[in-house]
Amino acid sequence: MGLVLVFDLDGTIIDSSDRTLFNIEDTAENFKELKTKIRNENFLNSNLLYVFKRAAYLRRIGKVTAILLLTNNSDNFFISVVDSVLRDICSEDKKIGVGANGQYKNSEYIALNRDPYTEMREQEYFFDSILPRTHTNRRGSDLTNPIKGIDDIKLMLGFLNKEMSEGEILENTFFFDDLDHEGMHPLGDNYIRITPGFKKGVRDETIYNVIFNKLEQLEKPSFGRTRSNTANSGNVETRAALPNNRTIFTPITKRKMAQLLKPKTVPTGGSKLIRTRRTRRANRNKMLRINKNHNKTRNGVRK
Repeated sequence: MGLVLVFDLDGTIIDSSDRTLFNIEDTAENFKELKTKIRNENFLNSNLLYVFKRAAYLRRIGKVTAILLLTNNSDNFFISVVDSVLRDICSEDKKIGVGANGQYKNSEYIALNRDPYTEMREQEYFFDSILPRTHTNRRGSDLTNPIKGIDDIKLMLGFLNKEMSEGEILENTFFFDDLDHEGMHPLGDNYIRITPGFKKGVRDETIYNVIFNKLEQLEKPSFGRTRSNTANSGNVETRAALPNNRTIFTPITKRKMAQLLKPKTVPTGGSKLIRTRRTRRANRNKMLRINKNHNKTRNGVRK
């Protein structure tokens, strides 16, 4: 069973403190305008955008089982817009490709007929399943801020016809939320508290190391060698900047690889350079012949 990633929405994925983002009429024009506003005005948590991209790639190659949204937000239009923005961002990465497409509301999801909630917009989604506050099967759906727990994860996986024991869920699930939900405490270090709740212009002090390391580990076979660069290691690797000055290893380009594999030049005596083992051997043989001929001339054999 692959990794399962479960995300809260408000204060985790997006800065939702701007109330103009909500209670908008569901029209094609408003949908497009709100997507543009969210993306262009940096409402999204850049650290989690990194997680979404890596997770989408790993979902495509079968190492991530599901990317789920468990939110106490009840604005279905807003939820759909944010999902669409995430899908657009991930689909622009050629490595991700179809990994940007989640299962929620697709033909297979509908054919399973396990999710009774039909209030979400009909569109292509990034998430594999979405459980908003007003979902029919949500515990305490009549409350403003219902509790979240392992049973919610089981419920969403059930909608996808993916059965996992509680032990498997605890071992393979990461949960992201800015609030404290006691029902998720069994996840231990895999419960990543967004600290403070995400807001534009406020420093994100969340410790993401656990999920960054896990994603890097799962990417190794496909994204190249990712061990730490140590003295005399001989590893060929490059680094790319992450938000908040974190770094990850990324695939090396063909041009860079060619430059790194180009033999180093070593000066020898004069201006000549030995470039490869073959030319070094040829130069050595040439010098032997020169010395041999020189000795013959000096001894009077050649005039």
